[in-house]
Amino acid sequence: MCTFLRKFFSRQAQGTRDDLSYPFGIKVLMVFMTGVLLLLGERAFQDLSDGIPWIEYPLLENIPEVKELRTFEQEEWWPLHERIGVLERSLSQRRGEYDSRLLEKIAREPVSFYGGEEIIRGSITELEADLAQSKRTLTEKEVLYKELSDRARDAEKPVLRAYEWKVKKRQANVFAWEALFWIPFFLLSLFWYSASERKNSAWLIAALPCFIAASILALQSVCVLLWSWIPKELLERLWELLRATLFTRVIGYYLFMALAVLILGGLTILIFRWVMDPARYGKRRIRHGGCPSCSYPLHLSAKFCGGCGKELKKICEHCKKERYGWEERCSECGHD
Repeated sequence: MCTFLRKFFSRQAQGTRDDLSYPFGIKVLMVFMTGVLLLLGERAFQDLSDGIPWIEYPLLENIPEVKELRTFEQEEWWPLHERIGVLERSLSQRRGEYDSRLLEKIAREPVSFYGGEEIIRGSITELEADLAQSKRTLTEKEVLYKELSDRARDAEKPVLRAYEWKVKKRQANVFAWEALFWIPFFLLSLFWYSASERKNSAWLIAALPCFIAASILALQSVCVLLWSWIPKELLERLWELLRATLFTRVIGYYLFMALAVLILGGLTILIFRWVMDPARYGKRRIRHGGCPSCSYPLHLSAKFCGGCGKELKKICEHCKKERYGWEERCSECGHD
């Protein structure tokens, strides 16, 4: 078991120190550490959000125009719909009874179960008249209902706009408190990771998960803020355009994918270029006694690198002695 764990978590080196690769066990632990940090960061965001009072949704029922609409719905609109439904069901039932009475007549049944034909036809006529009158009344009420609905909608708009503005201000406040958490975390983890990378420290395997978790938390906080401040009308309009045809849907998805690649990929490349700067890598290789280009040992090379053939030394213009080409000042005379 000890041998297995040693192989599972040991770091195998091949070539120079820059060629070291992490085994599967270390990668699993790094992923686990990243997940734990993300969970803790999410919990911190949740606590910060809960610490700021939530904006209660406005009571639209208290608006006079909305009250008038609800009163009209309860007293006239919905009862009329219910009456029409009852009349349609009763009419359908009576028509079924009339059909059954005709079958009884054909079968020459002595006793009618549903009553006489005249009675059934009379009730059907009355139900049809009531139903027609109710539908005419409903048509008349629809004009008033639309007018009341428009007035209620217009009265709701300023209240909802005020509510949305308060929600946006609250989200900005939440973002400010979240920034007090993730900005120091991101800067410290970035500094730790860059310092560990520069020094080729063993703590790099702990700094990398911190940097990844801090980057994800920072991106999440910024995206939530942007999402809350982007006008919903713009998003709805874009969504309608994307759903217009299958072709526009395909084009829209490609645009979103291109935007994601541009933003996330560009950010990744900038960070990668900063972290993996050749000059920084070269200085690190020089500190370990290797060629800045290929890490070939300098003590085994003369004027040119024995590994890549790069020119290592040049003649100083002041003291006319050899100096390394990457030296900012000559180690013999001290001049530039």
